[in-house]
Amino acid sequence: TPGPRSRNLPNLSIPVQQRVTKAEREVNKQKPIKNPNSAGTVPCMKMTPPLPPRCEGDPNPTAEVPAFCQLVNFPTARYFGNCVMCDDSEFSIPKQNKGVCNNCDVAIWVVNPSGMQIKWCKGCKNFRKWIDFGVKGYSSKCERCRNQQASRYASQKAKSESLTTPDGTLVMLPSQQHHHLETQL
Repeated sequence: TPGPRSRNLPNLSIPVQQRVTKAEREVNKQKPIKNPNSAGTVPCMKMTPPLPPRCEGDPNPTAEVPAFCQLVNFPTARYFGNCVMCDDSEFSIPKQNKGVCNNCDVAIWVVNPSGMQIKWCKGCKNFRKWIDFGVKGYSSKCERCRNQQASRYASQKAKSESLTTPDGTLVMLPSQQHHHLETQL
């Protein structure tokens, strides 16, 4: 049986031309959205394949992303437990996703009629321009949120390292000593 680390390695027995990229896997998971019942068009459509690994450029860098309420395709779907983007209940909808299901929060969307490419950011809990995700176009968070998370982690790490002495013993703060004594009783 393969070890735990070998599962994450690419299968080198498959020729390079037949290997599937992360972008292709994301596209294959996507389910098309329903056509709205009304004669009007939906505000956003999922980007059609082939998808590049990241946004190649922003045709209109000064354009702002419209408000969330203007981007949802099916505003009343949330009341029925369906996704506000695809009007489907097949995928789970996290509470912090404002009614966007797990299938739609990884998709790249094209705003009608401007053609702006957007993606759901799990850090901002809103749609952001796809270019804001930088070189990691399929990341779940935009660059700003990833940088904030990295700085929080670094400060937390520095804080925990400052509580240890050079010989590696843990220095407890007075509040921690009180809690430590209570747990020993």
